[in-house]
Amino acid sequence: MKRMGLAERITQFLPVETMLPAVGQGALGLQIRKDDVDLAKACAGLNDATTAAEVTAERAFSPGAGRRMPSADCGTGKTG
Repeated sequence: MKRMGLAERITQFLPVETMLPAVGQGALGLQIRKDDVDLAKACAGLNDATTAAEVTAERAFSPGAGRRMPSADCGTGKTG
């Protein structure tokens, strides 16, 4: 909402202590052809390493989530 300039429409923030998001929620995935080197180079700058690591961890922690069972998880990039 903030990035779209619609922050004034936000009526409530839900902290993760109140409601966990679904696994991978909020992450955008791009799929390209394996042999399209030019497109891979063009898209490389779009990858966020922290987000990729968090989503990978969320999916590893909750196998099968989104397919057969509801699951919530929130990777934070923090350890400990």
